[in-house]
This record gives sequence, structure tokens and C-alpha cells, in this order.
Amino acid sequence: MSVINPQLNLETIPLEDVKIGMMIHQIGEQAGKLVVKKKGRLKHKSVLEQLSINGVRSVIVELPKTEDNVKPEAENHMPAYDLFEDEEEESGIAAQQEQNLDKHDNKIASGDLEIELEQATVLLKQGFAIHKGYAADAKIGLNLDFSSAQRMVGEMHDSLQKNSNALLCMSTILQSHSYLAEHASRVSILMCFVAQQLGMSQEDCKRLGLLGYLFDIGMVKVPKTIVQKSGSLGEDERKKVEEHVQHSLELLAPLNLDSEMLLAIEQHHERLHGKGYPNGFVGAKIQKFSRLLAIADCYTSLTSERPYRDAMSPAAAMKVLSNQANGYDQKLVMKFIRCLGIYPVGSLVALSNNRIALVTQSNSKKPNSPEVKVFYSITGKHYLPAQTINLSTQHNSLKISKPVLAKEFDLSLDRVVGL
Repeated sequence: MSVINPQLNLETIPLEDVKIGMMIHQIGEQAGKLVVKKKGRLKHKSVLEQLSINGVRSVIVELPKTEDNVKPEAENHMPAYDLFEDEEEESGIAAQQEQNLDKHDNKIASGDLEIELEQATVLLKQGFAIHKGYAADAKIGLNLDFSSAQRMVGEMHDSLQKNSNALLCMSTILQSHSYLAEHASRVSILMCFVAQQLGMSQEDCKRLGLLGYLFDIGMVKVPKTIVQKSGSLGEDERKKVEEHVQHSLELLAPLNLDSEMLLAIEQHHERLHGKGYPNGFVGAKIQKFSRLLAIADCYTSLTSERPYRDAMSPAAAMKVLSNQANGYDQKLVMKFIRCLGIYPVGSLVALSNNRIALVTQSNSKKPNSPEVKVFYSITGKHYLPAQTINLSTQHNSLKISKPVLAKEFDLSLDRVVGL
């Protein structure tokens, strides 16, 4: 703890020591570029969660001279979405991203959403099937025809442009019997979506979508006993896994990918601190598309069930990404998190009335208050008739308590998909 201004009683304290009721003046140490728009008294734990997700390690607070001053004052309170902003907000990229996030927030009528979800389900199942076909052909040494992949990515791109909520939602909760096909489809959608939000050209959005769909195809050459092993990998097994990068490049050779895409595939397991593979590159040596692919790959993997660990919530996965010690590009991580939101579309949340809801539409202006579909009672331990609620409306008093996972409450994903 360090004193900044004795007259105002300002001190820098670690984020974990911040208490409800403290007056926050400024951000201290952080991985991103958040700034305080206006000092405000901390009133909700959700603000601390948001700061932690965004890589904030310490803040500058005004400590009270007496315990009476700790009481929250409504007039000084600023909600989480209004208290902090990114210093890059005025840049062209940030302005474009803000416009695109507004498009992402576009509301759909309830009936239209159901239709969009059905169409997204069909598209995803096609994506699963095509990727499974590639895996089967690759295993027996057949040359791969990637025209189906290019068509599929084009359709995913168009679906995301039309309305991203449905495809993002279904890609999060719809499961396949093939982890590789499911992983590829999710990474592809994330890459394409984030590229759109960052204002990239349609050509680059589709390139990144195709990159996400095909980058890990070499995993089919890794023995199943290793891929599905529940315990720690031995040194020889780890080397076998690392060889998947070269296998991918060989299998994708007929596609004649450009040098940027090839480098992204080759380097997607490199890390900025130099502890990645295959070459142990550091910092600027790692190509830009590869940095985004590494983030999308890690996020998708962490939020998926694996033989050796349980799935994480999106919030927990974002904390891993925003830990600089893990070697991810922190500026890009902040943009990635901003695109998805604190509570990504398709994730599950517990509400303040002990109900569980599915996030169906994000809210870039009020990220703590998305639109949700309530479907389960925690208290009664039973499903409820689905009800859509916009948490940002003035008359609504419900709040999100925390993110949850279907496994915690033994929820049927098929039942959730069928809402």
C-alpha cells in the first residue's frame, strides 16, 4: 500500500484489498488501459469482477478518515459500465469497435430469435459434419477438398453480420460428439466475430474464420490415447501433441494459404514471454493473426469440458487470458474481452432471485445487464417456463449474481438448446 496524496488520503491498494464502500479515484497497475471517467464509491462486487477480468491489479482509493465515511452514498455511485473506460476509446479502431458492438446489441423479437437460433443450429451441425469428414479423410491419407470449408465459413460470416447473437449463443452451448469439430467451429466463429468487431475487411474476417476452422486439423494425427488422456502427459506424449502444428501445415498444403495464415498456424502456440512452441519466439517475432488465434484457441479450450479438467466459466477463462504471466498479447486480450462482454452470449448466469438464465443478447453500454432467458429455479431445483428479461430496463430490479456452468446444477444442454 503506497500513499499518493496525504491531504486527500489517497492510497494505492491491491485490487484484492478493495472493500465495498471505498471511493475509487483512479486505476493503478493494470494490463490494459482502463481509466476512471469520474470518481465513484464502490457499491457492487460486479465492479471488482469487471476490473479483475480486465487485468487491473491495483487502484487508487480515498480512504475514509472515520468509519462513518465508509457508508455508500448514492449520489457518488457510478455503475460498473460507466465508471471505467478504455484510453484507446478515441482511436479509429476503438470507435469502429464501438459502432460494431452497437450492431451486436441490436434487439430481435422473441419469435425471430427462435428462428435465428434454429438456423444457427443447422449451420453449426453442418460445420461439425464437414470438419468430421476432413478428420476421417486425413486419417486414411486422402487429399482434402477445402471448398466446403470455405463455403461454410462464408455462411458463418454472413450469419454473424446479420445478427451475431444466435450463432454465438448456439456455438457456446451446442455440443458435438467430436471435440475437434466443435473446437474448430467455435474458434472459427470467434475469430470471424472479433475481426468484424475490430472493423477488419470482409476478406480478412473470412480469412480469420477459415484460419480458425482449419488451424488444428493436424490433431487428427495425434494418437487418441494421448488426446483423451485424463492425467498429465509424459515428455514423449507432449512432443507428439506439439507435432500437430506441423501436421496441420502439411494437411493444409493443397489450400495454398498465404504467408500470414501459414505463420498464424505455425505460431499459435508461441507466447510473448518466449515459453511457447515450436520455436520459443518472443514478443514482436510472433505474427499478429497468430496472437488473436492463440487467444481464441485458449478461451475456447478453457470453456470446454476436457478429459483432464472441467470446463471454466467465461469469466474464469478471461482471467487466465488477462494474466500477463501466461504470455498472451494483453492489448489484444482486452479487445477480445470487450467484444465478447463480461457475460458472453450463450453463457449461463445466476440471478439475484435464485434463477438461472441463458444470456441471449449482450449490452455494450451496460455490460452487467444483458438480455437473458430465465429457465431454471435454483431453490426449487426444476425447470421453468422460459421467460426473456432485459436486465437493463429501469423497472427491472434483478441483477446477475455470478456466472455458472450447466454441470454445477446438472442441467441438460439439450433442454437449454430447446428453449
